[in-house]
Parts: sequence; structure tokens; C-alpha cells
Amino acid sequence: MKYKLHQTVIDTLETLRLSNNPESEKLIIAVKKFINYTPIDFGIIKNGAYRTAEAQSELFMQKPKVTNCDGFIYKSYHQSGLAVDLVPWVNGKYSWNEKHTTGLAMAFKTFCNMEGLNIVSGADWDDNGNLYEDFYDPCHFELRI
Repeated sequence: MKYKLHQTVIDTLETLRLSNNPESEKLIIAVKKFINYTPIDFGIIKNGAYRTAEAQSELFMQKPKVTNCDGFIYKSYHQSGLAVDLVPWVNGKYSWNEKHTTGLAMAFKTFCNMEGLNIVSGADWDDNGNLYEDFYDPCHFELRI
């Protein structure tokens, strides 16, 4: 099955290289492999891969709150090229439905575990199986080195 968004996903993933962090390549490869592994279609929203400090700051100022990192004092993993936001694509649009976002989060986390990557999901920040702690962000994934 061919999905509509995957070339966009690959193009957006390439922005992680702008961080000049060689470890970002692991995340890029994992997402590209996951595309072929999962039946779940997904995309990456604007600013869902690499972010400059200015882009991070703009997100920090949004209401309602979408991030805890201001981009300057508190930096996001997106700025280091070690985070990506994967959002389910359902019926021709992004879906923020919990069933879809949590399903994708668990699928990507499981896939990364099988690949030997230490991925932290915003669906379960401390990886204890208890969702909805503090700041629930199921579409966010960080590669921890």
C-alpha cells in the first residue's frame, strides 16, 4: 500500500540534519524504516522535525500551551535534531483523536525498541506505562543517547 504523505515525511526528516548532530541520522533512519513497517499512515506537521531557537520560541508563546521549552533557556530535542512529531493521517487529514495518536505512539515506540533505540514518547514520558502524566504529547518522540 502506498501512502500519500511519506515523501513529505522523508523531506521533513531531512531537516534534522540542519542540527549538525550526527546522532540525528539514527532517528531519520528509524522513521524511514517505520514507514515500511507500519500500516498506519502518518505525517510530520510544520516544525515537527528540526527547529531553530526562534521557531521553538514561537511555539512556546502559543496558547494553548504546546511545549515546555522556550528555545533559549530550555531547549527542545527538536533543536538538537533528536526529536520528531509523527501525526496519524486518517481520512485525508491529520487526526488528533486519542485512539489514533496513542496507537501510532505505541507502534513507533515498539518498533524503536525492536531496533535497539532508546525512544521516549510524549505519550509516556517516564516509560512507566501510565499515560496522561504531566504534559501529554503522544505525537512527540525523542531519541535519547
